[in-house]
Amino acid sequence: MPALPDSISIEDYQKIFLNFPYQLWSNHTFTLFASERKGYYPIFQNDMAAVYMPKSANGKRNIFKLTGNEAVRPERLTDAQIIDEIMAVLRQMYPKQTIPRPTAAVIPRWKSDPLFHGSFTNWPLGMTVESWENLVAPLNKRFFFSGEMASMNQFGA
Repeated sequence: MPALPDSISIEDYQKIFLNFPYQLWSNHTFTLFASERKGYYPIFQNDMAAVYMPKSANGKRNIFKLTGNEAVRPERLTDAQIIDEIMAVLRQMYPKQTIPRPTAAVIPRWKSDPLFHGSFTNWPLGMTVESWENLVAPLNKRFFFSGEMASMNQFGA
């Protein structure tokens, strides 16, 4: 039996979901924020954009995305501290608006969760279909692999 490859890594990608009482941002799907600090809440995704949700959905939800070291850093913070950081960014982006506190939040901590250790797998350059097939093949018809890593079409999703 071949050794498992050590070149497949688990990546850090954080999505923070916040519901607001009303929509403060444009109807665009994505909004970008350019901070002097690299990777500091750079991408906001309007989860209520027509492309994702019908207009009748309750509340107004936005997804704040972080990658790399900035995705791991908030895991050491409380939910309230993370929300305060995002509120400060929103106040910079929309200085003429009153920004309400979120009505609900979902803040996963994938990196520190012992069942996951990160958000998704990253296949290395040069990984072949044959290598992938060997990696996800059942062991002794009793041990099966599943999840995004085991999907040829959805890995890293």
